[in-house]
Amino acid sequence: MSDLIFGATSPTDQAIGITGGIGITLISATSSDAGLMSANDKTVLDLLPPVTSGTYTPACVGPATYTPAGFRYIKVGHIVQGGGLVEVSGGVVGDNSFAFDLPFSSVIYDLTNVTGTLTGINIGAPVSTGTGNYVNAYFAATAMAAAHFTATDTDSTVYIEFTYIVL
Repeated sequence: MSDLIFGATSPTDQAIGITGGIGITLISATSSDAGLMSANDKTVLDLLPPVTSGTYTPACVGPATYTPAGFRYIKVGHIVQGGGLVEVSGGVVGDNSFAFDLPFSSVIYDLTNVTGTLTGINIGAPVSTGTGNYVNAYFAATAMAAAHFTATDTDSTVYIEFTYIVL
């Protein structure tokens, strides 16, 4: 006959015991370990990375007027994915860029620390070599990225998707 025992003397001192041939014990799953537990193929309990998700409204910086909407993110461990849309008015026909806030601060040391894509309304093909519709890191701040796009009108709607690692 197998026994299943749960015990906790405080929120930071939890124990689970299974007896009857094979024993599994989990001790001290503290609140700082905030994550999910799983058993791997060797029946060892592993702590999965914490998962956080939500919405936010980034500040946008550039020469036009920007109205962000619908920005959301999911953070699994140190990896963040997110996106949303930005209404741009008063931009230029041709190459445009603006910086926008990321949901979590990170160390930015290379343009590829943040990568992403974008598309939208009144967005066209690049008009010159070395330009395009993309997202990369913005060096002026630790929690910003830059959106680059080619507009076919002075007013555009930009849909942004990005990924980065919190360092």
